[in-house]
Amino acid sequence: KLAKDREAYNIDATARFDKADAKAKEAKVKGAKLTGKKGADFKAAWAKYTTYHDDADGRIKRLRSAGDDSWTSDKDSTESVLSNMEKAASDVASIP
Repeated sequence: KLAKDREAYNIDATARFDKADAKAKEAKVKGAKLTGKKGADFKAAWAKYTTYHDDADGRIKRLRSAGDDSWTSDKDSTESVLSNMEKAASDVASIP
């Protein structure tokens, strides 16, 4: 059961990560043209996004090799950071 849960979560987390990343990268193209306050807001949102992106990426990779004893707690922390990344991607996309 745990092996199936691990595999299913890995697939889901990777898909969510990729979707949020694509959304943010699309917004970055538009955001590069912004100036003034909108440009500054975009840069701040992008910096926040990249922090969550890098953290989520590392956690997803580590989760794949986590032992059974720590997997559940590692999954919970990964889920939290992944949710923050998705929100940050939406924030980035809402500016341009």
